[in-house]
Amino acid sequence: MLLTRYLKQFIPILLIVGLWQACKKETEDKQPTASFTSDKTEYLEGETIYLSSNSENADTHRWTLPDGQTIKGANANYVIETLTLDRNVQFKLEVFSKSGTKSDYMVKNIPVKARMGQLVIYNYYYVGSWAVTATIDASINQVSMPQTQQEPNCGEGGHPTFSLKEGTHYVSVRAGNTTLWSGTVYITNNQCLKLRVF
Repeated sequence: MLLTRYLKQFIPILLIVGLWQACKKETEDKQPTASFTSDKTEYLEGETIYLSSNSENADTHRWTLPDGQTIKGANANYVIETLTLDRNVQFKLEVFSKSGTKSDYMVKNIPVKARMGQLVIYNYYYVGSWAVTATIDASINQVSMPQTQQEPNCGEGGHPTFSLKEGTHYVSVRAGNTTLWSGTVYITNNQCLKLRVF
């Protein structure tokens, strides 16, 4: 009789505790939603991309970087390697619930620009168009160099203009067997370097 009385008192308490534990477990293990942002929308090679998760219900974060490396944590950063052309770099964020049984992921492509400048070759005195061979690093270019009475802008008036990676380049300009100019030039990003060869 006494046992029955105690059971009647404790059964509702046990039910409440059981329901509370089930609700707590369900709350702790909600479906996560993956989401992240970067500190900028576009980058130059050599810069660092900083990534921050703003995922919901995520207990664990796993990033896959463009080079295939994986790291854990709510934030990640990645130094962009040297590029030959503009391209997108891809990041993936996977998030997991507390139990690890629920997950979600997000993939984002972030645009990266190669550091490029321009080189224009011109002569100041020669009258008429002049056929020259411009060797830049190992690339040989047969070009026509028009007459000018002033220093041209890149791409102006048909002057030979070359897009080059940021850095040092060897340049040689020849007309037939005559070397008009040879040496090294340093190109910086977004620069228009004007090289007068005669």
